[in-house]
Amino acid sequence: MQGGNRFEGRVAVVTGAGKGIGLSTAEFLAQEGAAVLLTDLVPPDDAVTSLQDKGLNVSGLEVDVSDEAAVGVMFDEAERRYGTVDLLVNNAGTNLSYHLITEMPTDLWERTLRINLSSQMFTLRRALGPMAVKGSGTVVNVASNVAKRGLPHRSAYVASKWAVLGLTQTAALEVARAGVRVNAVLPGPTETALFNQDLQHHAEVDGRQAGDVRSEWLEDMPLGRVIQPVEVARVIAFLSCDESAPMTGQSINVTGGLIMH
Repeated sequence: MQGGNRFEGRVAVVTGAGKGIGLSTAEFLAQEGAAVLLTDLVPPDDAVTSLQDKGLNVSGLEVDVSDEAAVGVMFDEAERRYGTVDLLVNNAGTNLSYHLITEMPTDLWERTLRINLSSQMFTLRRALGPMAVKGSGTVVNVASNVAKRGLPHRSAYVASKWAVLGLTQTAALEVARAGVRVNAVLPGPTETALFNQDLQHHAEVDGRQAGDVRSEWLEDMPLGRVIQPVEVARVIAFLSCDESAPMTGQSINVTGGLIMH
């Protein structure tokens, strides 16, 4: 990643930033001048230290974004440290359940939607007001390629990601005239711990080896390879900068061609 100044003087909050797409995004934004608060359910101390060792202006905070009060504390702390938040990246998410719908435990269904969907509503509700007053700001919601297709055994995850697109478009319409933009990215299979967890679970359900499932998934991708976290981060950065000024309410596929609509 090359350093720049597209985000000089801007303040960013990235959720789920302890690893994977979130960490790559936090690093990319910081390398281009942003002051970045990394938040995660697990204290992102190692991630913060690694970026600070590179001379980047970052700090970390342990936050459960499914807790509305904790989200309020997160923004209060970001404002205390850096000032009004200009860039919000809603990356935190989970996949707690691999069940057929007929066997879906209600508690896992509700917990998945609270982490993947309600958390984004909580952060939007807290972020959009100050952004509107300032007359500028961007939000990027991280959805998934399954926001545009179904996937067996993943009903809670799929439903939450489809709903993120509706939330993104609604938020975009509500704040467009205030100069605030809200977009979404839809990553395809990306080289993260969650992706490898998904492979293992699907392999167990089908009675197969994870390597065979991985090969099958890659065959479905026209580019024939897994996406790297930094590749998703670059698209998030584009949607967060002035170069994408005419874009709001959009859902951008970063799927290696797996999704083209």
